[in-house]
Amino acid sequence: MSKNAQKVPDDAVSRFLKQEYARYNMMPQVMRIDNQAVVIPCFYIRSSLSVPEAKEKFIKDYFSRQYRDIKRYKEAGLVPRKILFNGGTFVVPFDDRDSDKRDSQMAGEIMQAAYRDYRRAAAYTQKINECGIGNGQLTELGLDNIEAMSEAYNRYLLEKAKEKAAEFTAFLAKGAKSAFNETKILLESSDKVQKIKIGAERFCNLAKKTVIGAALTTLTLGGGMYAGQQLLNKQKEKDKTEKLMPAESSAEEEDIFADVETEAFLTDAEKQPSEKNEQVKSDKKSKESKKTVAEVSKTGKLPKEIRKKYGLDDEKFQRFMGIIFKHEGGYRNVAWDYPTQMGITSVTLNSFWRNNKELAQKLDFPTAKNIKKLNKEQCELIYKRDFYDHYRIGDFKNESIALLLFDIRVNHSSKTASDIIANGIYEARGRKNVRNTDKILELANGISDKALNEQYFYDHMVKARVDFINKNHKKNGKKSSDYNGLMNRANKFKGKFTATNRQNGNTLQLAMNNVRGR
Repeated sequence: MSKNAQKVPDDAVSRFLKQEYARYNMMPQVMRIDNQAVVIPCFYIRSSLSVPEAKEKFIKDYFSRQYRDIKRYKEAGLVPRKILFNGGTFVVPFDDRDSDKRDSQMAGEIMQAAYRDYRRAAAYTQKINECGIGNGQLTELGLDNIEAMSEAYNRYLLEKAKEKAAEFTAFLAKGAKSAFNETKILLESSDKVQKIKIGAERFCNLAKKTVIGAALTTLTLGGGMYAGQQLLNKQKEKDKTEKLMPAESSAEEEDIFADVETEAFLTDAEKQPSEKNEQVKSDKKSKESKKTVAEVSKTGKLPKEIRKKYGLDDEKFQRFMGIIFKHEGGYRNVAWDYPTQMGITSVTLNSFWRNNKELAQKLDFPTAKNIKKLNKEQCELIYKRDFYDHYRIGDFKNESIALLLFDIRVNHSSKTASDIIANGIYEARGRKNVRNTDKILELANGISDKALNEQYFYDHMVKARVDFINKNHKKNGKKSSDYNGLMNRANKFKGKFTATNRQNGNTLQLAMNNVRGR
C-alpha cells in the first residue's frame, strides 16, 4: 500500500476522513475493498507501528460483523457456515444460516453491511465531535465502538431535548403568570369583587394546567424522535459484547474462519439424557438456585462455596482488588460513557449475563439496566472471572507488573488495553504486536531473574499508557472529559516497581498492595 495507492474518493465520508489526516499533515491512505476505494481512517495509521499493521487492524474492524456472527455460532454450539466468493471466504451471517440465498447474494450483503458500518463510524465520529462529547477523537470502526458512539450521541440528544423542554416550560409558566396577574388587576378594579376573585382563581388553575400540558407535549415531541432508537438500543443490549472479552488468542486462533468445536461425535443417547433424569436435575437446581438467590438478596454477600469455587479470597487477588476499588469508586453515569458501578460497565455486566446466565440468576445479579444495584462481592466475581483469570494475572511472577497489567485491563476497553500493552512490549522488548495472553506472560516471566530488565519492562508499560492517553484524550491542547481521571490513575504507577527477587510473603512492600479488597 503506497502513500496514495488509489485515488481518494470524493464523497462526504471520505472528505471527513481526509480532514482527520489534514489535522496531522498526513497523506490519506486508500485501499480497495470489493473493487471500491475506501479511505483508511487516520486512527489506524497513527495508532499502529507500521502501515501493514494499520491495514490489518482496519480490515479486522471493517468486517467486525463477521466476528460477532462467529461468536453467535459458538454460543449456539454450531459450526459457522462458510461461503467462497471471488477468492474470499466469508462466514454466513448467523440469522441467514438456514437461508437458501445464493452465495453471491450473501457475499454482496456482507460487503454492503460492512460498508454501511464504515460510513456509520465516520458519521457518528463527526456528530459526537461537533456536539462536544467526542473531544476530537478520530474515526475508529468496529461494531462495539459504533454502538458506543450511537448510544452516547442519543443520550446527548435526549439530555438536550429535556433542557429545551424545561426552558420552554419556564417560558410558558412566566407568560401564564404575567397574563394572570394583569387579568387579576383588571378584574379586581370592577365592582363585583367576589365574582372577580372566583374567576381569577379559576383562571389561575386553568393556566397551571395549560403550562403542565404544554410541558408534557414538549417533552413528548423532544423525546419522541429518539423513542424508537431507545427501544432499539434496549433490544440490542442482548447482542452487545464487551469492554467485551477481547479476541486475544494467537494469530492462528484469531482466524475468523477457524472451525468451532461441536458435539458431532456424541451419540444421540449422550446428547439427550432421559426426561426423568433431566427433570430431577432441573428440580434440584431450581431449589438450590432459589435458596442462593434469597441468601444473596438478603445479605449482599456471595455464598462461601461460590467464593471458594472461584477463588475470590485468593490473597493476591484481594490485595489487587483493594487498589482497583480505590481507583474505581462507586456509581457513575455520564453522557460520554456507559453507566458504571465500581468500575463495571453496563456492557461488561451484560456480557457476564450472556456468558454466565445461570450463575447470574443463581446469585441474584441485577441486569445492566439496574447496574446501580450491583454489590461489591458481585463486582469481585466479575473482576475475577472476566479480568484476573481471563488474562492470567495471578500467573505473573512479578506482582508490580501483574498489578499494572490488571489495572490497564480494567481501566480501558479491551482493544485499548491490548494496544497499550502491545506498544509497551514493543518499546521494552522489540516484539511487535504481542497480544496473546500466554505470550505476554512468557515475555514478562522470562526476565523475572533480571531486575533491571523487569524495571525496564514495567517503566515502558507505564509510559505506553501515558502516551496513549495524551495522544487520544488531548487534542490541540483541549482535554477530553475523562483526561484528568485517566492521567491521574496512570501516574500513580510511576516509580512503584519492586523486583521479583525482592518480593516474598514476609517482606513484600509493593507500594500500593497494602489494602485488601474486602
